[in-house]
Amino acid sequence: MTNMKKVLGAGLAIATMFGFAACGSSTNAGSSNKANPVKLTVWSSSEDQKAGGWIQAMEKAFKKDHPEVTFKNAVVAPPDAAKTVKQDAKAAADVYLFPNDQLGDLVKANAIGELSDDAAKQVKEDNDDTIIQSVTAQDGKLYGVPYMGNTWFMYYDKSKFSDEDVKSLDKMLEKGKVAFDISNAWYLPGFYLDGNMTLFGEKSNDGKAGIKIGDKAAEITKYVAKFIQNKNFVMDGDGAGLAGIKNHTVDAYFSGSWDAGDVKKALGD
Repeated sequence: MTNMKKVLGAGLAIATMFGFAACGSSTNAGSSNKANPVKLTVWSSSEDQKAGGWIQAMEKAFKKDHPEVTFKNAVVAPPDAAKTVKQDAKAAADVYLFPNDQLGDLVKANAIGELSDDAAKQVKEDNDDTIIQSVTAQDGKLYGVPYMGNTWFMYYDKSKFSDEDVKSLDKMLEKGKVAFDISNAWYLPGFYLDGNMTLFGEKSNDGKAGIKIGDKAAEITKYVAKFIQNKNFVMDGDGAGLAGIKNHTVDAYFSGSWDAGDVKKALGD
């Protein structure tokens, strides 16, 4: 998967929920009424569209219940979704994945539709408040179905660090090599968010609230400067951290679920 913040799909789950509602209506009207043919365009990354992948599996399963639906797949990676949709909203896909930090732009451009009542109800029933807020715009309405919690976390070699060690970055730096992409503005704020930093309000959906770095920013900046000078710090970038995990020159690495398969091959269970 692509590296992005909390990838959220206005995806096949939406089509599924809308489809079930439509199916229920037509069934109530009588079995003699056949549904009209429907063609749905689906955008996703090239990786997701590989033969036997989850996109094809979902489409096949959906089509069993809704034979009137056909799918047209096209490659538009999630990070490019908002830009592509805004170029011509009428020509955009019916179903696509997008990072939730693009939601505001999509709503402003009138390029995304509010979830139906049934879809919104299911999202609220199936997810906690943090996830629900990530697909909620400033108007309080839901515009996406959470697909994947695509945040970042830490992979580490259990033979190098104990459960107690991994509670402290300083302790880890004493015992092994730690890779972190300090140049990446997606990872770096993690230090400051732990020090009372807020991004666009309490729910992260208020553009006017802006970014407040918190009262510990100066102290944190000094810590980060010290961190990168540590002999066991490894600058991650262009795959250096993952490569280090694979050849065992790095003992801990910060990334997301998209690297889980490679890390498991390198470190095992």
